[in-house]
Amino acid sequence: MNSSISNIMPWKLDELVNNLMNQVGVNNPTQGVELFNSGAWQACKVLPRWKEREGIFYFSVASDRTSGRQWIKRLEKNGLKIYEKAKEILCSPGFKATGGIEYGIAVIKPSLIREYGCTIKDLLVEMNHRFLKRPGVEIACLIREYLSDKEIGEMGLDSIVTLHEPVDGILLGITLGHWRLSSYGYDLDFCYWDLKTAFAFIVWEAILGEIE
Repeated sequence: MNSSISNIMPWKLDELVNNLMNQVGVNNPTQGVELFNSGAWQACKVLPRWKEREGIFYFSVASDRTSGRQWIKRLEKNGLKIYEKAKEILCSPGFKATGGIEYGIAVIKPSLIREYGCTIKDLLVEMNHRFLKRPGVEIACLIREYLSDKEIGEMGLDSIVTLHEPVDGILLGITLGHWRLSSYGYDLDFCYWDLKTAFAFIVWEAILGEIE
């Protein structure tokens, strides 16, 4: 009888067993395998923490009264580099911290509105059309902490700009580049065409409830 794993390299099997042990919290490889074989533990597909509807990504984040200066320390402690201009915005009077609020987030690609991109003015019209709201500055930090680089990549994105009221002509956004929290100039007529850039808005609770 041919083994069903005859073509799998030994080091791949070692990785599999190590993953099994990590998931069930045991150090004995035989025990880890037996827990899965007996049905005591079962493998399941890890579902994304967001929902996608009609090309829009939805998820929730919760605020905890973290100030802008505290966010700088908190994000950098986790190895996330912050652009200097973004730090200025976080330390400005334009940053308002809230606490104990769960925000529904909608992330929209400009290409959803127009195939070859759209302007911020177009995005604001779309925001009203879909009954969305502008986020506060802190939403950029909440999203940056909530989503991993891997999750952002799985959305097909490399940057998410929060379309808050501009502070000194600047918007905050999260990226997969060197600066994990960066700044973007606010120009109503500038056309965003990059398929991997999207914009974040606040969702009314009733709308989020329908999606869930």
